Amino acid sequence: MFSKLLRRLVILLIVGIFSFFLWQFIHKKKSEVVVYTGQTLLDDVMETAGGKAKWESKNSLKYKKHVQLFREDGATEIDRWELHEYAFAKAYAERKIAYKTQEDSIILRQKNDLFNAYKNTKSDTTLSAAVIANRMNAGSFVIDLPYSLDSESAELTYTGIDTFSNTLVHKLVVDFKGSEDIWTLYYDTSNLDWLGYWVKTTGHYSMVTNTEMQEVNGFILPKIRKSWRTDSLRNKTWIRAAYEYADFEID
Repeated sequence: MFSKLLRRLVILLIVGIFSFFLWQFIHKKKSEVVVYTGQTLLDDVMETAGGKAKWESKNSLKYKKHVQLFREDGATEIDRWELHEYAFAKAYAERKIAYKTQEDSIILRQKNDLFNAYKNTKSDTTLSAAVIANRMNAGSFVIDLPYSLDSESAELTYTGIDTFSNTLVHKLVVDFKGSEDIWTLYYDTSNLDWLGYWVKTTGHYSMVTNTEMQEVNGFILPKIRKSWRTDSLRNKTWIRAAYEYADFEID
């Protein structure tokens, strides 16, 4: 009789211990699940990419960018290396893009609110300030990602988990005030690596993949990107561009 009671007590003790550890395991797993909003996902992404405060404290940024643009029939429209230089200070900001065509050396420059173009060191008035500003702003916006998404003009929406390049990803959808463009950015669920983005504009749809990234001074920056035109269902139709980024210098 005593031995039966002892066995029952032992069984109950084992079951109790097992139940306790099972509850602990389930509770721990639940606590590890991150429930994101658009802003909290972006906060984690920015921290993984190097940190917004650190990025905004830099004094200068310089890099080379290989640009290849292709027409729909596959013909090459542009194939060149560009030198991008940015200087930041309290009193002024300066941006410069320099490159060579087959015939000319071109420099686009911004200093504060002034935009100028130069061809073979001479002022080139064929490019308006608006055209120069658009080119510089487009380049700056992309190289500043993900930090350029953290602004009052951006409405951030986390839309859950999807697949991108055969990888499970978090989806961040961004709408900008005053713009009809809609950006959808994809981040690996396992480590928040930025895999690419899809953009719906008034004129077309574009899918960009980050084929390879690189680490510079603690920042995760692009190395190789490719851009495709797509249909409204995000099916790739033709390759529009290929980009390579090299020789980053950050102060």
